[in-house]
Amino acid sequence: MPGTTPKALASKVFTAQNDETAAVALIGKFNIMAVDSDDALDATVALQISVDGGVTWYTVESYTEQTVKVGENYDPAALFKLKCTAFTSATAGLLRLAQI
Repeated sequence: MPGTTPKALASKVFTAQNDETAAVALIGKFNIMAVDSDDALDATVALQISVDGGVTWYTVESYTEQTVKVGENYDPAALFKLKCTAFTSATAGLLRLAQI
């Protein structure tokens, strides 16, 4: 619905490598956000998917610049998370997944 704010399903302030959001099920369109306070994402963040209940994770995309984008999924078995796979700054950042 236009003008509405997406509901944050998973959000995490990251300050180190391997920080990650909780795993969440996202059906339909969803927002992906990886940003930090100094306008330069001094990290590598991976959007990861699991189709076996969170046992095995696969990287769908990796981001090395601030990212706000829309993803889409229609597999009810899929779980998603954002994970900081490399961290090169003392600046904290925000990882967020939200259903649209």
